[in-house]
Amino acid sequence: MDIRHSMSRAAALGFVVGASLAFVGAVQADAPFRDVEHVDQTFLSNFWTAECGFDVLRTQIGTARFTLHTQPGSAHEIDTFSDWTETLSAPSTGRSFKQIVGPVRTGYPEGIFVGAPARIIFLGNGSSVPGLTEAGRYVYEAEVVFVLGGVPVTDVFAPISTAGHDPLDDDFDAYVEAGCAALGP
Repeated sequence: MDIRHSMSRAAALGFVVGASLAFVGAVQADAPFRDVEHVDQTFLSNFWTAECGFDVLRTQIGTARFTLHTQPGSAHEIDTFSDWTETLSAPSTGRSFKQIVGPVRTGYPEGIFVGAPARIIFLGNGSSVPGLTEAGRYVYEAEVVFVLGGVPVTDVFAPISTAGHDPLDDDFDAYVEAGCAALGP
């Protein structure tokens, strides 16, 4: 899988996790930290705007549940997104398409600190460009890029494995081209 694909999928989730957990106090105990947030936000997608050559908005609406388990030397996180949808839209053309995000599991084998390694597993839908829906299990190497109130925010840097339905066989350029075509005039 092309690394840009990994980063775009993780960036959307990282934005939500970081924005929703910014207020959280330090997570130090072994008891799991749990948070539920309703998100309703729209922002300019720098990635899609640059790739398509016209403004593309990303709207995220739904409920996100975050559970972080910590223990000395390691941690893991489970994020679920009930009733969650993400819509990519082009105001200039009036065209859009929706994506659904499945659960995400992240392991932090060395604990939570900036630069710590992480392994992220995306389950369910990966993308929903019209006619090119992919779904399955996507595993990536990542690292903790910052910590908000004891809660890690990660960035993906390498694919480990993929399994499931991928009509483009991990051809990210074709995926982006199809997405821009679905949004374009």
